[in-house]
Amino acid sequence: MKWALAALVLTLIAMPAGLIAEGQGSQNWLLIIKPPSADTYVSSFVYEVGKERVYPGPYGASEGLFVGNAYDRAFKIYGHGRAYLRFDTSGVPAGAKVLRAELRLFLYQAPKRELKYLAFRVLGPWEEKTMKWADQPPIADSPTAWTIVGTKAFIWVSWDITRDVELWIKNPSSNFGIALRIEREKDAEGEIAAFDSKEGVHSVDGERAVPRLEIAYSGPWAPGAIPLSTTSTEASGSTTVQSVTVAPTTQPERPTSTAVWTRSATSTEGEGRVGDWDKSLLAIAALLAIAALAIFALGIRRPRGAIPSG
Repeated sequence: MKWALAALVLTLIAMPAGLIAEGQGSQNWLLIIKPPSADTYVSSFVYEVGKERVYPGPYGASEGLFVGNAYDRAFKIYGHGRAYLRFDTSGVPAGAKVLRAELRLFLYQAPKRELKYLAFRVLGPWEEKTMKWADQPPIADSPTAWTIVGTKAFIWVSWDITRDVELWIKNPSSNFGIALRIEREKDAEGEIAAFDSKEGVHSVDGERAVPRLEIAYSGPWAPGAIPLSTTSTEASGSTTVQSVTVAPTTQPERPTSTAVWTRSATSTEGEGRVGDWDKSLLAIAALLAIAALAIFALGIRRPRGAIPSG
């Protein structure tokens, strides 16, 4: 009987080890950070209130992030909108190599024509509950990335901000987030895009479409990270991470497309491929479980009072 109990103990140890290997055997991971720790937008509309010129806002509790050029018909004035987002990247392990980082926003109101939207690294602190147009922090001189926002709404729009995320991980005190603005801020109507904020109400596949930062990296596992497998493509000079194309990030400015993270049909969020080594550990755990059950069964069938042989 004691051998049966010992076998059961070994099984209880081996099976969790196999499960851990299944989830953590790979060294490439996809970490999705959502929602942002802070987000808001600011408006350049100036309203005359008595003898004072007043900027509207703050909009830290708004359900949308409005970016672009618009016209207020009631007051017959033009204005611009810019969005600010900040994500907590402290969950990425120290020393991790960032393969690609995507800022993803859900577009629920599209501009009337295709327009170029820029993402800039923010260089100073800001508060979503108080910031208005006149309170904006400084931003980088050149954009980290840009993307074209078309006239189709209810889609995901992405920016490649790998360089900024790499900096935030190396130097967390430099993380003041990302600012979004239209390429040409001018007097124009209908050049406005609206994205869901962290308070947004739209859903995709039963999940709220809040802003998110998706980081593919190589290094130790982090809580919530999805295991990815990596293969090289010599012809294109890029790296594919489980149906997620990781392109070189040496260009100073590059366009990004919508729906960058495309998962394979055999893998869903929270699941990943199991490598050959992981499968071997699982097989060993299964064999130990079968052996333990067999020994346990023999121990039960032995008549009471019987003396073990040997």
